[in-house]
Amino acid sequence: MQRGAERNFAPQFCIMMAIYLLLVFGWTVRIGPLGRDFALLAHPESAPGVAGPVLRVATALFGGFAPAYHLINFALMYGCMLTLFFFTRLALRGPWWLGSLAAVMTMANPVKAGAMLHLSGAVDLVPALFVFAALLAYAWHADRGGRLSYMLALVFYAVAAWGRLDMAAFVLVFALYEALLVPGDNRRWLRLAPFVFVATMLAWPGLRFFFADSLELRLAALAFVPYPLGLLPETCALYAAWPLLAWGTALCVAIFAWFVWRKARHPGIAFGLLGMLVVRLFAVGKPVDPVHLVGGDVLLVPLALFNVAFAALCLRIIAHPKWPRPVVLLTMLLCVVLFAMQTRVNLAWGESAVAVRVFQERAELAAGKHPDATLGVLPDCRYWRGAPMCFSEAITYDSPFSTARPHRPLLPLNGHPNRLKVEVLEWGRESGLVRVTGAVPLDLLPPPWRLPEAGKGRRYGAAEVMFLAVREDGFDVRITAADGELPQALIPADLP
Repeated sequence: MQRGAERNFAPQFCIMMAIYLLLVFGWTVRIGPLGRDFALLAHPESAPGVAGPVLRVATALFGGFAPAYHLINFALMYGCMLTLFFFTRLALRGPWWLGSLAAVMTMANPVKAGAMLHLSGAVDLVPALFVFAALLAYAWHADRGGRLSYMLALVFYAVAAWGRLDMAAFVLVFALYEALLVPGDNRRWLRLAPFVFVATMLAWPGLRFFFADSLELRLAALAFVPYPLGLLPETCALYAAWPLLAWGTALCVAIFAWFVWRKARHPGIAFGLLGMLVVRLFAVGKPVDPVHLVGGDVLLVPLALFNVAFAALCLRIIAHPKWPRPVVLLTMLLCVVLFAMQTRVNLAWGESAVAVRVFQERAELAAGKHPDATLGVLPDCRYWRGAPMCFSEAITYDSPFSTARPHRPLLPLNGHPNRLKVEVLEWGRESGLVRVTGAVPLDLLPPPWRLPEAGKGRRYGAAEVMFLAVREDGFDVRITAADGELPQALIPADLP
């Protein structure tokens, strides 16, 4: 009787999840393109898998109307939330609110902000929706049987895995579900056979790139799922200088996760944690910036699996008669904190989008004054509070939101242009002297996260940058052309 009564609350939870989604992201519909958006909207066919056709249709229908792309993201995210909501309920066999908890925490965690705030968010959201739908259909079939649910699971999985090695590896998550969450008398390993065949066919071309980047850095990015704040540049520099310290930190996290699982003894915890490891392990060539968390949108699926594990932990805790009410209150507080964190990121993306539009306007004016000149991007603002401004990308592609112009990035900096002071002290065809003030140098510089020695140079694209003086509030640099001459039309900085 209690289970039937709980079912009546499912529509209310679905409505509330929609309200939460609109509360957090509804006002972001006017945020313009940033970072990767210009490349993907200029060449939507380059998007991997099923996201490519979706972006091609979107650009053909909506052109340069940014709110339409955000509405697509809202619909896709809400679909992800619904499938995760029902899967959590079916897999853990707990109260409905645990499914809502997993879905809302996935939506509100700022580590995956790019999946919602990029106009090209379909690149992450479409495969995530299909793989969550496949997992829900598989769990439904394992619990209640039926050919339709099994065929849907296989079709949804094949669509999600098309062109995505990390989604193809999701067959291992199905195996984890079969081993950990399907009762022994209902366990059927043979039903995995078609999924293994599809995974082999779709993953085989990409497996040769499995070792193309660092496995340790791939897995290290999972630390930002429960800790979506990023690291200080000083911390990154420390880990780079002392790799054993990084390994020691990872060992402590692994021991803590094992201790939690050993005390809770719920298979849903092992399913979620191992599942997120598997998916992230096969995310080849998808780095996450550890300071600004740019690129964290690729953690959307691992984040959802982690939240399933967290819901399983909560289910185990509320089994004690004294804990249901405190757990509900604490998880509500946690969601409010995540809402606030995501709102802060949303504001940063909004400010960054305005800065990019201003930069594009200045580029247009400069191109009008110097029609045959190559523009020098100084500074080339990259990341700020998790938002990928990436000035140079905004004038690299002909897209619905940008016009390609000949340019050369000269000095990449992490920071908002309105919060920095960049002075061009002298400028010529062979070299120039630039002073940057208004922030700690280590926070401004891109990787590697360490201060250069005075008189030592770094190569950034077609420019050689030598640090002449490093101060607490900034630094002076000598910029020299690595080949050819320096551009004489600078944006956004002005010539002296």
